[in-house]
Amino acid sequence: MYTSMINAVSGMRSAQIKMDSIGNNVANTNTHGYKGQEISFGSILADQHRATPEAPSKTGRMTPLHLRVGMGAVANLHRYDMQAGAMIQTDVETDLYLQGNAFFQVQGDQGETRLTRMGSFQPINHGDGRMVLGTTDGRRVLDSNEEIIEIPVGYKLSVDSSGKISFISSADPTNVIDSGKQLSLVKVPNRQALIPLGEHVYGVPPGVEPVQVGENGEVLVKQGFLEGSNVDLAKEMASLIEVQRQFQLNSRALTIINEMGQTINNIYGR
Repeated sequence: MYTSMINAVSGMRSAQIKMDSIGNNVANTNTHGYKGQEISFGSILADQHRATPEAPSKTGRMTPLHLRVGMGAVANLHRYDMQAGAMIQTDVETDLYLQGNAFFQVQGDQGETRLTRMGSFQPINHGDGRMVLGTTDGRRVLDSNEEIIEIPVGYKLSVDSSGKISFISSADPTNVIDSGKQLSLVKVPNRQALIPLGEHVYGVPPGVEPVQVGENGEVLVKQGFLEGSNVDLAKEMASLIEVQRQFQLNSRALTIINEMGQTINNIYGR
């Protein structure tokens, strides 16, 4: 009886965690750069009775006659769907979209490596009067030499499909400065190993070295575009219906188990 209640309660708890994840995904359907969250579940370690192996006693039975009783479900893997979202046109010259399996490299608070696919960049004050390319939360965007990208006064940013950077005069479009810089576009062996830090920024695990891919044509940069959310609303709604049924089933099971316990108590109380 006690084990059955644990199974039902753990099932309800797992369904609630899944519903929270789905709700977060649905709420961010129109959030630029958002990556959908996925949760998988595993069985809680079983309680094993009569663990001493015995010879099979029935024809065709290949397992010992002990009993393994599962103890419910638990969320054991929380991952992000790293597939690219839709390309959304903004016509803002500092908005950049990455086509391919890569990340922009940005500077962390202590100068460490940080990665993002959210290309909503803007000129920010570096603190010494210079304007540099940065993220909306103040991180500096880096070039392939891991240096900041300074934007000359009176010029606009121009990035070609390979990530090469130049600057065009706002007053005279024919006046173009070749910066000689290349955006730092990198990939990592396992994207699921990245550490989410919020604001679409990821940390790199110890021992992992991002690999530059910008100059080999493996990825393309689209200026004036942003990456949209990769949430599939139809899929999320179907999952929501499924997990609601799961929650209701476990809730009903818990009610029946409680009624059975009351009946047993009444019988033995007489």
